[in-house]
Amino acid sequence: MPAAGPAAPPAPGSGGGHPPTAAAFPAQYGDRAPQAPPPPGAPVGPFAPYASAGPQPFAGQAPPPAYGYPQAPAPGLPPYGGYGYPGSPAPVVRRRNPVLLYGGIVVGVLGVAIVIGLVILFGGNGGNGDRTADGGTGGGDGAASGYNTAWTAAKPPSGSSGSMLGAWTTDKLAVRGDGKAITAYNLADGTSAWTIAPPAGVKEFCSMSAAANSRRIAAVSLNTGDGDCSTLGAVDLGTGKLLWFKKVGTEKIYSPTLSVTDKVVALGSSSSLGAFAVADGAPAWTYQPRDENCSVYASAAGNTIVVSDRCYSSKITTKSVLQVLDAESGKAATQVTLSGTSERLSSVISAKPLVVEMSNGSDGDYLMGFDSAGKPTAKLPTKEAGSDSLQFSDASDPFTLDVVSGSTLYVQNRSGEKYAIEAFDLTGGKKLWEQAGTGRQGLRLVSGTDKDGAVRAVSADGYNDPARLVKLGPADGAVTDIAPITVPKNQLMIYSLTQFVIGDDGAMTAFTRSSGTGPVMRFTRR
Repeated sequence: MPAAGPAAPPAPGSGGGHPPTAAAFPAQYGDRAPQAPPPPGAPVGPFAPYASAGPQPFAGQAPPPAYGYPQAPAPGLPPYGGYGYPGSPAPVVRRRNPVLLYGGIVVGVLGVAIVIGLVILFGGNGGNGDRTADGGTGGGDGAASGYNTAWTAAKPPSGSSGSMLGAWTTDKLAVRGDGKAITAYNLADGTSAWTIAPPAGVKEFCSMSAAANSRRIAAVSLNTGDGDCSTLGAVDLGTGKLLWFKKVGTEKIYSPTLSVTDKVVALGSSSSLGAFAVADGAPAWTYQPRDENCSVYASAAGNTIVVSDRCYSSKITTKSVLQVLDAESGKAATQVTLSGTSERLSSVISAKPLVVEMSNGSDGDYLMGFDSAGKPTAKLPTKEAGSDSLQFSDASDPFTLDVVSGSTLYVQNRSGEKYAIEAFDLTGGKKLWEQAGTGRQGLRLVSGTDKDGAVRAVSADGYNDPARLVKLGPADGAVTDIAPITVPKNQLMIYSLTQFVIGDDGAMTAFTRSSGTGPVMRFTRR
């Protein structure tokens, strides 16, 4: 039997924590029956007030809502005005013509104009750009200075489009995945490099790791039916092959978050957690709860797995703790006592620096960061009086709603009729500023930061109107233009539903949330 993993630090008042056991799936107790119900007086269900956590997947319980992105706007992306989902553009408000013409002429001219406009907006190539070998479009004619479209990947066959689960990039490829397929596109021309379909016996892909490791190996989970995502797999981005896939537990797992290091694929969910060898999926270590009558909620991000528990046994005096585990060893590097009766981990906002979102009752949710020594910083409430709660993207989500740079958190939020970016000091736990820019549709946050730590955004005026790439001043949110962005007239671009990633070469890749509007676009700067 493999050697036991290193011991976790003892929980205060718990009489010592249990070390990771021999390699097996997390929190399995051999032939023992599933965890007993909480004793009288305990909350009904581990985290009953929070439907978002999903039910614990024990026998007799209905599965939670389907994993992945919903077929409606995500929180923080409501279908206001021109932001419908999946979205055709809102009708254009036409200015009244001050010149009085005869009615028949006016009707005829408007009729021709409408037909031409529809052909330009929705009608194929329309003379703009050359078709690529895969049926996508090349860059448009008359390119201006700034960011211009180098190519647009071909739309998938009718009826096969899907909502994005993840996006990976290398120096040669842009990879987009949804439930039906994971497809890589050559950065040079947008042609398809490879496609991975769900293997036999698998219904669809469930989730994808946020990134690949240094060997260009990424992780996926697969739905074998009824939302059961307890089958994991590893993808080689160089060859486009699914290296292995296997079921990693005896119980069902719903909506897992994944991360991958050079050694392990880490998994966290609302009921279990663990790590498995990148090479073959063999268990690397097993998390052992502090007591067999404890519920857990975990999320994997970067080289860590963050887990909160709630224990119901009378012999456990500290009912709930939050632990930050090393993904490769299972060792707990940090432990924080949770005092709320329903306090638990909600998601990991950022892996480095580590920032977590915590649920804590009605209007009690908060963010908590950790400094370089692993110590928690100030608690930042996610709701201000008189305003809606902030909405965040998990670190494994492909659609960025927040970016952390240094000790500042930048969050995209709705502000009136357009999107704004708000900045928060994680150390002091307070709001610094809010910036919506001058674009008619506001600012769309760009993933990551530049080499100097600057946060960038796309300032958008309309679906097919030129946009601008800008950066935000950390002190006051001042907007500085970087370059204009031009989109071909025949390409529908919904900025609020597009993930923008800028590479080290300065080129920008746009991953659309729905592949029905063209799954990937590439912009190069002139």
